[in-house]
Amino acid sequence: MSSAQSGSLGLPRADPLEDFGPLSPAIRVLLSRSSVAPKTLVAPGPNHDELRLLIASALRAPAHEGLRPWRFISIEGDGRQQLSRSFAEIRRRQNPGIRPAELAMTWKKTMRAPTLIAVVMRLVEDHPKVPPHEQYIAIGAAVHGLMLAAHALGFGAIMLSGNRTRDSLIHTLLGLAAEEQMVVFISVGTLAKPIPPKLRSSPAAYLQIWQGNDDLGT
Repeated sequence: MSSAQSGSLGLPRADPLEDFGPLSPAIRVLLSRSSVAPKTLVAPGPNHDELRLLIASALRAPAHEGLRPWRFISIEGDGRQQLSRSFAEIRRRQNPGIRPAELAMTWKKTMRAPTLIAVVMRLVEDHPKVPPHEQYIAIGAAVHGLMLAAHALGFGAIMLSGNRTRDSLIHTLLGLAAEEQMVVFISVGTLAKPIPPKLRSSPAAYLQIWQGNDDLGT
């Protein structure tokens, strides 16, 4: 079966860009973004001007009633060391018998990417027009906008979470308010080497064209 045939069945194939003919640069950015492993990210990361551009892109996310239930924290300097130690402490608490080498790996993973951005959410539970599920969607759109901007600037990025992210120790360390919650961390940096295109599914597998219900008539 050819790759084109595989795509028509909704199965993954390597390069979705070839299906659409000539594309604008903006569309190519959208279609070529993919997450990359933190171990493939090296310095330099975004400088502060580029970081502001990433946040400006996140702020273009759809936000019903202008509600933006998110903020971002760039973890820098001694903060990275403190965060790494906190992650190691959480892992030690969860597994008292853990080996020192495994704790060292936890520390190393936190320090890998040159830029680390925490995503914090503050849901308005009783908003009269924007239910929580819409606020979650908006937060996801903001994260995607940030990651697309990173890709457009030539950086690689990945979104990471896990139970340690939501631990009260991290909440306290980052100075979050009582009504705030950690969502994810975004690692950003320069790709150490080119990354092959990832397999993609056919859009047809995720699109339904609905033209009414025949049983209801016209």
